[in-house]
Amino acid sequence: MRCSLSLLLSGCMLAAVSVSAVERGDSYDAVIAEKGSPLGTMNAGSVQILKYSDQEIRLEGGSVVSIRTVRKNGAAAIKPHIVQSPPVPPPELQWTDSFPEAVRLARDKQRQVFMFFTGSDWCSWCKRLEAEVLSTPEFARYVADRFVLLKIDFPRKVQQPDDLIAQNQALAKRFRVAGFPTVIVFSSDGKRLADLGYEPGGPAPFIEKLSSLK
Repeated sequence: MRCSLSLLLSGCMLAAVSVSAVERGDSYDAVIAEKGSPLGTMNAGSVQILKYSDQEIRLEGGSVVSIRTVRKNGAAAIKPHIVQSPPVPPPELQWTDSFPEAVRLARDKQRQVFMFFTGSDWCSWCKRLEAEVLSTPEFARYVADRFVLLKIDFPRKVQQPDDLIAQNQALAKRFRVAGFPTVIVFSSDGKRLADLGYEPGGPAPFIEKLSSLK
């Protein structure tokens, strides 16, 4: 127990002020004298636990060995350990370069087709659209279960199969594509819904336009 202190100030003796609290090593009698009768007790051999509204005091062999602060609701005050869940990675997007395959998937899954006309190795605006929108986690999360992704590429440094070149040229003519990048969205039944291109601002305005499509 802490001792009573008498303060001498300006030559005058002040009244004794008791500053006391239960500490380790205190005896059972000292605890009772300090805190009064406990609300409850538990005994197990030489171990005794005194329960108060604000503390649980554990004695072994008649001496205090530990003191736990108790919340108002009676639960021991334990600092919560917050475990943060790791961020969920965006889904890995699957692109096809086959128009018939994209149409089939759109019908089977009742999705819209996101058809991206690009010059992947030479068109600077196509590269910016890829980097700022199409490769972002936000775009991946939005389109993953809504669209079938179809890339119609016109590279200059990569040799493509003849049938793929013929398909892409026919599609550019059929959909009247005048420049790159061009994104055409059409429904599973072939209805053309939107023509999009590059615009600054990242994925948010691009996704907003996609979300407005019916």
